[in-house]
Amino acid sequence: MRGSMWMVLGLVACGTRQEAPVKTENPQVEHEAEATLEPGPWSIAFADGSGNLTRIWRDADAAVVGWQYVPVTPEESSSGTYSGGEPGSGEVDAAGAEALWAELRRLQADPAVHAETRSMGTGHVSMTTESGEQTVLLEMKVTRDLAKRIAALRQPSVEAHGETD
Repeated sequence: MRGSMWMVLGLVACGTRQEAPVKTENPQVEHEAEATLEPGPWSIAFADGSGNLTRIWRDADAAVVGWQYVPVTPEESSSGTYSGGEPGSGEVDAAGAEALWAELRRLQADPAVHAETRSMGTGHVSMTTESGEQTVLLEMKVTRDLAKRIAALRQPSVEAHGETD
């Protein structure tokens, strides 16, 4: 069932906080990624190190970027007790979405931060545009940093709706 969520879930990018970009091991890559947000349609699917899913997308005619968070539930977790928190959805401002897009492009271009296999603690990012889909597996530390960055983008919308993580 989790596999089908990748296709169904949608996120609206939200947030006004400007977090520092996730650092790669290759400083040259930092300058190669453009900080330009592509026009829609596009989507980003991120599975963190625990399997919680965040999807961020922009439709072809949309002025806003959306997000949706689908956490692992205790019933789905290998321990039977882990919970990724409460599900949520909202919007990300253009600056936050643009910064995330550039960050993901940098990570995608830097093989030093890629994981060879998807094991516990590693992350999976899938970026889909009209030109196709690109996926990358990320090392544990980079996955943790990226998960924090994405959670910060989601936070203002969650607070605005009176929900908590």
